[in-house]
Amino acid sequence: MDFGKTAGKARMLRLASFPIAQEMRTGAFRSFFRGRGIEFDSVREYQYGDDVRAIDWNVSARTGKTFVKTFSEERDLSVFIILDASKSMNTGSHGKTKLEQAFEAAALTAFAAEQLPCPVGGVVFDGKIGPFMKPAEGLDNVISLFSVFESFNTETPGSALTGAISGCMPVLSSRSLVIILSDFRAAGFKKALERLAFYHKVIAVKITDPSDRELPGCGLLRFSDPETREEILCRPDRYSFKSAWEKDSSENAAYWKSICIRSGALPFELPVNVDAAPGLASFFAAKNKIAFSSFSASRSPGA
Repeated sequence: MDFGKTAGKARMLRLASFPIAQEMRTGAFRSFFRGRGIEFDSVREYQYGDDVRAIDWNVSARTGKTFVKTFSEERDLSVFIILDASKSMNTGSHGKTKLEQAFEAAALTAFAAEQLPCPVGGVVFDGKIGPFMKPAEGLDNVISLFSVFESFNTETPGSALTGAISGCMPVLSSRSLVIILSDFRAAGFKKALERLAFYHKVIAVKITDPSDRELPGCGLLRFSDPETREEILCRPDRYSFKSAWEKDSSENAAYWKSICIRSGALPFELPVNVDAAPGLASFFAAKNKIAFSSFSASRSPGA
């Protein structure tokens, strides 16, 4: 993969991640990121957006700085990113590929988590799986993670999505938020997703392109399979072809969403023609998201 252009925007991406970090603290996900336990763990300096009710007035008075109490769940939270770099992700119709959008979303999420602060880890895959990076704290760790993402280039056809989902389980020693960035053009990942979502909180981010749903009305178009490189000429302006394309796309999207919800993962679509930063911030800020607990209350792993 060549992410030189995106990697060069690292400073801008980190700045753009500030609103995302803020929404993680104060939006619909605040109970998850701040922890739901009541066991006192330690104190740390106050950060903008912290609940004033968590201020430790005794420590603050002694030190002259504002400190807040932290709890075991807040400290133990980690973020793990699963990045799909398979060949189908190297497509896009708006000057940006799905892979570039996924990489940018991964960077924004990791930088936001680093500011909370949370340990961040991840794995990248195509037809082969890269090294699993165990969650760790600090900006240097985030940079190392994306260095691994950048250098991953096996050119292996296929999608190892199921293996990447299953393989992160032994790496996650504490409860984690797992973010999967993929076009989900793979089969057989449902059981692995169910098991992961039973033990951890999972957001399935489907990277889409407008052409997935609707093709331009023009003459002949050459379609190429990125995996097999097979090509075929079609007429997208024909009603029968256009209708079948849109129906298939709609059914696939509905099926993917139902798999996520039944598995206990929260589905979220991120098109390549949408700015990833405000898109993610709006997602984390939304007040009407279905609670994760409602997905998994009556499930068992592998059910």
